[in-house]
Amino acid sequence: SVDLNISKSFVIKIADLYMPYLFGNGVISQKPWIIIEHSDSFVIKGTFHGNLSRRGGVAEIEISKKDGNKISNKVKCVVHE
Repeated sequence: SVDLNISKSFVIKIADLYMPYLFGNGVISQKPWIIIEHSDSFVIKGTFHGNLSRRGGVAEIEISKKDGNKISNKVKCVVHE
């Protein structure tokens, strides 16, 4: 099996493709992406640009460092009280 050992800079390019495909083109407004590196994957989250007194959500995906495949995706709710 091939281990691509994907870099943080490359995962941003992957996120630019995956995010609109999974969540629609509106997700681009959540850039810049927040990248969290784990030992075998990257978690990429959108940035919440909403009013802090309102609720909203951001897209999130997890991508394997080994092969660039998507491990999971979800929308996380952001609530500011």
